[in-house]
Amino acid sequence: MTACSKRSQFHSGVLGIYHLGAASALCKHGRKLLKDVKAFAGASAGSLVAKVLLTAPQKLEECKAFTYTFAEEIHGQFFGAMTPCYDFMARLRCGMESILPANAHQLAHRRLHVSITNTRTRQNYLVFSFSSWEDLIKVLLASSFVPIYTGLTLVKYKGQALNPPDDPRPDRPRIPSPMLRAAVLTHLLSRLASLVGARTCSGSHNACAGDGTNGQRK
Repeated sequence: MTACSKRSQFHSGVLGIYHLGAASALCKHGRKLLKDVKAFAGASAGSLVAKVLLTAPQKLEECKAFTYTFAEEIHGQFFGAMTPCYDFMARLRCGMESILPANAHQLAHRRLHVSITNTRTRQNYLVFSFSSWEDLIKVLLASSFVPIYTGLTLVKYKGQALNPPDDPRPDRPRIPSPMLRAAVLTHLLSRLASLVGARTCSGSHNACAGDGTNGQRK
């Protein structure tokens, strides 16, 4: 593993708070490693944590506080995030706006790789070029969008709807799930450089949950 080729990757958003713990541990115990990281990547909540670690690591505690408050707010709704009139995506955007610096898109440009899916082509791809702060926000929201649960209105980026629900018609390919998008992300980036990966499920990543076979967690 060469210092100039290291990349840090955070997988999809299930138990996303785990990513914040991994990011905090990196900031506390892996400062030397972080200085060598040239790019960050993630899907769903993993992209949000990667974004904070890259553009505002000093705000990780603030990010954790928002996550807990956000979760409590959702749990307090009658139908959770699907409660009528509750706007999950607007609330998430509000949190991002309070944490991201004004030059976040410049800091993230060509260093943050976000996994999203295009509704027209049904293809998953990585976005790493951000011409404006609004572009960065929309891409992050698109990667975090969960059909029905987080809303019914698709996120649009450069005129294209992103990350839509699975099409039930048998002749149409299915939209990759957050887990599949994360797997694609790993495959693509592993061909480019050495990875330091964090995942909320059991696996072979540098930071991941244990599978219960030996009672240990990484």
